[in-house]
Amino acid sequence: MLICSYMREVVVHGISELQKEAVLFMDTVCPHERAFVIGLSGDLGAGKTTFAKHIATVLGIEEHVTSPTFVIQKNYEISWNDFDEFIHIDAYRIETSDEMKVLKFEETLRNKRNLICIEWPEKIEDILPKDRETILFETVDEDTRKLTFYGKEN
Repeated sequence: MLICSYMREVVVHGISELQKEAVLFMDTVCPHERAFVIGLSGDLGAGKTTFAKHIATVLGIEEHVTSPTFVIQKNYEISWNDFDEFIHIDAYRIETSDEMKVLKFEETLRNKRNLICIEWPEKIEDILPKDRETILFETVDEDTRKLTFYGKEN
């Protein structure tokens, strides 16, 4: 169960508004005593990967960021706000959270200099920190998405 002390909803129309929300969200991100975890939930095509790409842009990542659906995890070195690594995970193909052991996920979570973005976090809910940030993406129409931000105030 997610520990939630705030919720915010916003409707975005198009890629530029989604990008703006990513920038605003990243303004709230700061290091914790362990990795900072962002869960991106929603149906296929709802905007999770696009949002992760916008986060990568904010972090200064210049390489092409794609969904790690088949490799599960991609790591990017960064130097942003006391974070050293951006870890993008797509848990869509994960059947049990035990599969994350191969990726040394527990160790990854312990490192407070990691910023972890997980698509389909509900697939590995039982091993995620309760105080993570979660964004729910809902498709309204072809160009419109409703984003619901859940998190724990710092």
